[in-house]
Amino acid sequence: MASFHVACRRGVSLYVVERLLDCLPQSSEIKTNKGSTPLICARKGGDSQRHKDIIEYLENYIQKQQESAPLISVGKVDNVGMPVVMSTTIHHRHVHARGA
Repeated sequence: MASFHVACRRGVSLYVVERLLDCLPQSSEIKTNKGSTPLICARKGGDSQRHKDIIEYLENYIQKQQESAPLISVGKVDNVGMPVVMSTTIHHRHVHARGA
């Protein structure tokens, strides 16, 4: 997925970043051989407005991914001693007030 890292470092348009993440959402977490994520590459790329837009977009994207990620808990073992993994996802409820 090095092409996504290169795109972020070079400061491509935000449209391209969005489309690449649409194709492979987990690419925001992939690290290069040197341990850089696309966000780190964007930060190293420069101080242009495109870089700032990519950084802001990736920060928000990663935060949303983390908020919607399932929580894994291991608390029980099955009849052969293997852990039983239970997955729970936190959902945020939004209440909208309607005008009278």
